[in-house]
Amino acid sequence: MDKIIKYAEITMQNAILLQQEIHQLCAENQHQKRKQQASKYFIQAGGSLTDAKEQQKAQEHEQLQKSS
Repeated sequence: MDKIIKYAEITMQNAILLQQEIHQLCAENQHQKRKQQASKYFIQAGGSLTDAKEQQKAQEHEQLQKSS
């Protein structure tokens, strides 16, 4: 009878550890999904932006951030 109780305790401890690991992996997976879905914003390479163009790009970026 003691062996059965001991086996049940070990099984319950393993189940708890597995649940914690699954929760941790799901949280990491959600973090990775959000990271991939984040919009990527690049300023044009090879040239300078005028003040008006720079402001327009910044406003577009802000609108994209708000809608996400």
